[in-house]
Amino acid sequence: MPSRISSVFLIRTVPPYHTGGPLVRWSVSLGFSNLETVDWWFEKRKYLLMTIVDGFKTDRGEFILSNDVVAANGCTGLEMRNGYAESYVKAYSRFVGKDRVLFSRAGYKGQQKYPIQWAGDHMSKWEEF
Repeated sequence: MPSRISSVFLIRTVPPYHTGGPLVRWSVSLGFSNLETVDWWFEKRKYLLMTIVDGFKTDRGEFILSNDVVAANGCTGLEMRNGYAESYVKAYSRFVGKDRVLFSRAGYKGQQKYPIQWAGDHMSKWEEF
């Protein structure tokens, strides 16, 4: 696999390299452990802050739980079970600043540092109650 791809995105160690789940099968996840990647990502989104965008809802940061998913820092998805979501939300929080809102779906240790959290989805089955 090309090194540029593995430095920007979380990748699987075996094909197919994408990390999407059943709902977003062919998607990839940005590697927030690489600060160059974070800078690149938000540089492309700066224009949104110059328009009428008052905030962002981040999604899908909590399902990186596999040992065959690897980040640019060398950690596996299982090792990053809290760290990935935290770095994801922290990066967006820094990007939006204090004058905009960040609404995060990803649950992780330490999430109380950020003001708005989605409590999570459930399967609407009796066991979920």
